[in-house]
Amino acid sequence: MTETTLTHPTAPTPRSAVLDDAHVGDIRGALGTIKQDDTGERRGLSAKFKTLLAIVGPGLIVMVGDNDAGAFATYGQAGQNYSPQLLWTLLLLIPVLYVNQEMVLRLGAVTGVGHARLILERFGKFWGAFSVIDPFLLNALTLVTEFIGITMAAGYLGLPKAASVILAAAIITASAFTGSFRRFERIAVALCAASLLLVPLYFMLHPKTSQMAHDFVVPVIPGGYGELATVMLLIIGIVGTTVAPWQLFFQQSYVIDKRITPRFMKYEKADLWIGIAIVVIGAAAMMGLVAAAFAGTKGFGNFTDTAGLITGIAAKAGKVAGVLFAIALLDALIIGAFAVSLSTAYAIGDVFGMKHSLHWGIKGAKGFYAVYAGLVTAAASIVLIPGPAHRRSRHHGSPHLTRAATPHGRCSSHTTESFTRPRSRLPLCRPRRSTEVTPACPSSPQSTSTAPPSTAPPPAVGAAVVPSSASSPRRYDASPTALSTARCCARSPARPPPRPRPRTGPLARTPTGAPSPAPTAAGTSKPTGT
Repeated sequence: MTETTLTHPTAPTPRSAVLDDAHVGDIRGALGTIKQDDTGERRGLSAKFKTLLAIVGPGLIVMVGDNDAGAFATYGQAGQNYSPQLLWTLLLLIPVLYVNQEMVLRLGAVTGVGHARLILERFGKFWGAFSVIDPFLLNALTLVTEFIGITMAAGYLGLPKAASVILAAAIITASAFTGSFRRFERIAVALCAASLLLVPLYFMLHPKTSQMAHDFVVPVIPGGYGELATVMLLIIGIVGTTVAPWQLFFQQSYVIDKRITPRFMKYEKADLWIGIAIVVIGAAAMMGLVAAAFAGTKGFGNFTDTAGLITGIAAKAGKVAGVLFAIALLDALIIGAFAVSLSTAYAIGDVFGMKHSLHWGIKGAKGFYAVYAGLVTAAASIVLIPGPAHRRSRHHGSPHLTRAATPHGRCSSHTTESFTRPRSRLPLCRPRRSTEVTPACPSSPQSTSTAPPSTAPPPAVGAAVVPSSASSPRRYDASPTALSTARCCARSPARPPPRPRPRTGPLARTPTGAPSPAPTAAGTSKPTGT
């Protein structure tokens, strides 16, 4: 019996299901290429290292993309409020991250379909639709937070808000619209390498290494029993920002889009470990450097937002440190926007059977790119919507005036209706001195006093009623500036202030201003008191 020796390599085992033809072919990664018919065994360290470089990407991008706006805020809050005493939570999250992401990379490499499609096929249309709608809404909100973080970092760097948001959205969109998987991954891997800026920043602030090592392995609940609820909420936030649902959808679909088969699964697991190591190192460095920046300052224990973190770091280690932190924040936000947008587009393409691959150009996968660009554009547009302080005020057509609420809503000697500018809190209704004196405003308590009446003629229509002190009568000023200010203070801009009504009875005033005597039963008179 003769033995037959195969001289040609056998073809790799095909996947069980493929929804897009672009998911089959050569592996064209950012750092290397593996031909589809390359089935030879990798012998030697050099060959294995080259294969790993070609495979690296899915695990690295999904893990680094997890350090986004929410992660910067959460890790920064932990460091500013409690020093690095919550570092031990990161150690507990390492096995959770690996189990979740290793599961989806195996599912993607073996089945060839995304996470949403597997849910649809296994659990039916209801859960299939839920697996798309829920991530769509959550990812849209997450993208909004990414662009909010971009405005904070750009604001510190002195860049205009609108231009920064538009430029970031253009970069995020254009990077995916190249029609080349390799070009997109090279951009993403370069941004992942830039995330290591946190490491030199850590050494610039030089937190205590011994304390960092202790807090990393020894669980501590800072603040005691009184702070237990607050600390537990923060721990839940750390877990939530580190383990996110979009990661499952992204990595499984990205493994498929990169054409990784079960043959290269062990290299993809190594890629995942690299990503986990980078995300944990980055999170620990962030907690440590923020704790060192705010230690012994008034800001310790008083977290506000990410912009406050940048300011505190710059105050501690100089402007260069603040710039580096702002750049690292921008870098992380762009990577996070990449991953979140792609995970949504991949999931929708899976469920609806659309072409959903970065190997296609825009014409080849219009629906896929429309979902991606639509999410990015909508999130950027929401952030660019002006807030109430920037909207045009309806008062006199001026965009710079905002109305300050008062209890009475009218101008009187004890209550005024003031208008303020955003950059100045000085009231526009200011008291003016004048030689014309009139009785007090009828809404004022001084209207019942016995002050002598004024001999001056009544004010002209539209004259400015200017409030004075509580003990002095009201004064009129007919100057042009006062006339424009009167529209703020008068009850009606088209009418003069109401004049006092004549009184009747014992306190009725005579033409000379003195109270009239009240008659008695006997026909005599006696003075009335005030």
